[in-house]
Parts: sequence; C-alpha cells; structure tokens
Amino acid sequence: MLSPGDLAFLRAEIARLEKALTECTDSGIRKQIEVWIDDNKKKLLAGEIQSSPRKPASESDDKS
Repeated sequence: MLSPGDLAFLRAEIARLEKALTECTDSGIRKQIEVWIDDNKKKLLAGEIQSSPRKPASESDDKS
C-alpha cells in the first residue's frame, strides 16, 4: 500500500514527465517518456485502489 506521500510523488513525477514530453522533439526519447508515464500511472492507480476505503459486503448488497 502506498503512503499519501508516495501517491503525491507519483502525481508530481507524472506531471514532470508530461511536461518533458511536450518539450522533447526526439521520437525515441518521447517513446521512452511515454512508457515511464504509463508505468507511473499504473502504480498510481494501483496505489489509489489499495488506499481507498472499502465497504463491507453487507453494505454493498442490493436489498429489495
């Protein structure tokens, strides 16, 4: 599980890489930056899912 600081770091890293992507003109480097962005987005998504509170099964059941 990622700490709030780790999540903030990943968000900042993604923003930094996206800025670098707009400034870069070399296609090979751009491709590598895109890979790093995708990797960090996957880590961020996994961390946010793990850190989000879950409802107990009894609360999520649909009762008619």
